[in-house]
Amino acid sequence: MRDQIDGPTQSATENPEAAQPNPAQTRRFGPLSAIPAMEQPDVALVGKPEYAELLMTTVRRRARIHGRLVGLAAAIPLVLMVVLWVLHQDAIAMAVTAVAAFVVFLRWMGIGPLARTYRAVIPLDGQSMTIRFGPDAFDLQGPGDRVRFPHSRFRAIQVEPETITLRMRNTLITFPRELFPDTAIDYLRARLAGHDDVAAPPPLPSLPPLGQPTAQVTAGPDTASQLAWAVTWRSNRQLTQLNAIVAVTLVLTAVVVGGERGLAAGAFAAGVIILVVLAARLTAAVIDFARMQRGFTAYAADGDVLATRFGPDAFAVRTAEMHSHIRYDRIAKLTVRRHTVLMTHGGRATAYPRELFPDTAIAHIRAANPSLL
Repeated sequence: MRDQIDGPTQSATENPEAAQPNPAQTRRFGPLSAIPAMEQPDVALVGKPEYAELLMTTVRRRARIHGRLVGLAAAIPLVLMVVLWVLHQDAIAMAVTAVAAFVVFLRWMGIGPLARTYRAVIPLDGQSMTIRFGPDAFDLQGPGDRVRFPHSRFRAIQVEPETITLRMRNTLITFPRELFPDTAIDYLRARLAGHDDVAAPPPLPSLPPLGQPTAQVTAGPDTASQLAWAVTWRSNRQLTQLNAIVAVTLVLTAVVVGGERGLAAGAFAAGVIILVVLAARLTAAVIDFARMQRGFTAYAADGDVLATRFGPDAFAVRTAEMHSHIRYDRIAKLTVRRHTVLMTHGGRATAYPRELFPDTAIAHIRAANPSLL
């Protein structure tokens, strides 16, 4: 039960020394074209050796501060629970335990008010990174991807001399300070404060289309929901056994602590814990699904065009908010279902419409990365 900290993630073009697939397995797909350079960027930044340590130091410091606050918040119900047990207020003590366990469970699931995920956008030494600001979003482009960040997702901005951190609900992303001019920071702060009297930058152009796509699909009204449900179902199904173990452990603890009244307390605790676990699982699933649906709607809204193109060692995916190259050897897990393809890469799980991955492409990915067989 701790905050997640994501370090720098290599893109598809950042690891040329990685193992290459067998040439006999790559003849069907030609090399990928480079992602078109950003037009008229506001800032062009070249990575320096000190960026990695500087940004990760900021991320670790924020994680420690939040961890201490969470520890302080957790100590209050813990002390209250012990006092109630000493005073033989078993029912109230179990209620406090249930509430505390519920909050801890949500945080462990990565959702709820106490959960935090920390990420850092780190340009590696010598790599170029460009950014362009628009009235409703900004585009950020690195060697292997181009991503659009809508301003409406941001909840807070924290500016330091060397770094800037933007919070999107429970996720905090730290960038080099040089990427954000003072005018851009002032505009973001005005947007967060709800002010409309600040001059807006010119609109951003659409992301360049994917040339010669292998597959292309237009999202329908249910596409985002299908993708969100696929990810939510997998993550919640994997926790079933763990939840059962936790429930049994808590019941046995109540029996031991209850002493001679342990049997009655254990029976009461069993009912409470089962209800709490079921409520927590249901709440977590609903919250997780809503969060996932918001995220998938950003690039798979009704009418949006999604496209993929497969190369010998990576594939390109283009949505309304992203154009990225993903290496096959960076894929940790691949699950193919009737309507979706679930994939874990860079430490994160996502889903794509099944139509974007022809059978030949699935076979090629598994041949290039035998660990997925």
